[in-house]
Amino acid sequence: MMDKTESNAMTKSKFSFGIPLMAFLMLVFSCAPDEDHELILEEDTSGELALRASSGEVFDVVETPPTPPGGYEAWTAYLSQNLSYPEQAKKEGKEGTVYVSFVVEVDGSIQGVEILRGIGGGLDEEALRVVRNAPDWEPGKQKDQTVNVRMRVPIKFKLPEA
Repeated sequence: MMDKTESNAMTKSKFSFGIPLMAFLMLVFSCAPDEDHELILEEDTSGELALRASSGEVFDVVETPPTPPGGYEAWTAYLSQNLSYPEQAKKEGKEGTVYVSFVVEVDGSIQGVEILRGIGGGLDEEALRVVRNAPDWEPGKQKDQTVNVRMRVPIKFKLPEA
């Protein structure tokens, strides 16, 4: 039969072996392979083409946010000129704000357009159509590096007063 000192020694040895083992396993499983990297061909300062790795990371907040061509006044003008009020929404008297999310890529293109909060009646689809067809934006920057940035914009639909 084991006495109390032998039992304490065994418990200590289990802990002294178990804690480093657990730390090692946590380290191994928390380090996933880096599969988000892509190669980008760009011109360097000497004018030569060079490949650089991009993390593909998407930022929500950056030092210099992306801007639409001509600024936000031009963006508002683009929306008002290109949005069409769907007939279904007119019949239903539907009004409101559709919230759209998209990523402005490092090249300024708009990708990953999706509805964050819609209102139906064909208005969600119209908001998606117009954002997908929008001209490229000036990309955002973080620490003087062009980065992918997620944008969230409201698009308001209001029926004309009768």
